[in-house]
Amino acid sequence: MCETALRILCVRGDKFMSESFLDRISFTAGLPVMGAVGDAGGAVVAGGGKFSVDPDHAQQLIDDLRAVVKELIAINAQAQMLAEVTPPAEDPHSRRAAQEISKVAVGKDGCHHEANLAYQEAIMATIASLEASLKAYREAEQANIMRQRG
Repeated sequence: MCETALRILCVRGDKFMSESFLDRISFTAGLPVMGAVGDAGGAVVAGGGKFSVDPDHAQQLIDDLRAVVKELIAINAQAQMLAEVTPPAEDPHSRRAAQEISKVAVGKDGCHHEANLAYQEAIMATIASLEASLKAYREAEQANIMRQRG
């Protein structure tokens, strides 16, 4: 799941992001730190950093990030089904294996479900940051156009 988000932020970076900040929209992006709880009770976001994107490509990046969130939601729904894994046999080892699969999928403290939700939150925060930056950019552009028309 992290790979998909990073693929959009890094691999596609050659298309959307660069080091030049002229005519660029800056935004922040982060990755969650599993097991750490932030002020609002959610996962602490760390890593990532500041990025910039060409304004003409910003909406595509937002759409791609939303697609990643949808993918994470679908993956999480599949993982939820593992909460009810039926042991293949009634022996203690099969029952224990089914319990462990369930625990890793939807238990607490570092399970797939918690990690998935943390990544969803981090990506949604990135989208919000990008949308706010895009809005500010558009408003500044509109103000410049109005000023030029004078």
